[in-house]
Amino acid sequence: MRVKAISNAAHAENRREPRSRTFWGGKIVSRNGGLSFDCVVRDLSEVGTQTDVPSGAIFPVRVYLIAANLPVAYDAEVIWTRGNRAGLKFHSCLQFSNGNNPAPGFLKTLHSELCPRESRGF
Repeated sequence: MRVKAISNAAHAENRREPRSRTFWGGKIVSRNGGLSFDCVVRDLSEVGTQTDVPSGAIFPVRVYLIAANLPVAYDAEVIWTRGNRAGLKFHSCLQFSNGNNPAPGFLKTLHSELCPRESRGF
C-alpha cells in the first residue's frame, strides 16, 4: 500500500473538490468480496473520502466503499493511511438499483446488512 506523509495544511491545499463533513457507518470491501470491515466515512466529496479504519487493518490498495447513507458503492483506491485513518480516491460509482453501472450482488448484500431499512427495493 502506498503511504503518503503530508501535513494537514498541505493536504487541504491539494484538494480540488470541497468536502462535506460526515459521520456515517460504512464498510470497506475487497474487490472479490472475501474481506470486509466496518469503517466510519468522513469528509466526503465527489472524488474521495477520509475514513476511520480499525487500527492495524491491512487491506488492498483497490477496494469498494459502502456508506450507510448512500444507495451506491464506490470503486476506490487507498491513496494514504495514517494511524486509524485512510484516504480513498473514487474511480467510479456503482448503483445498487438497476442503473447503467450496477454493483456486484455481494455489495448489495453487505449494504442491506449495514442499513436494512434503506436497502429495501434495490
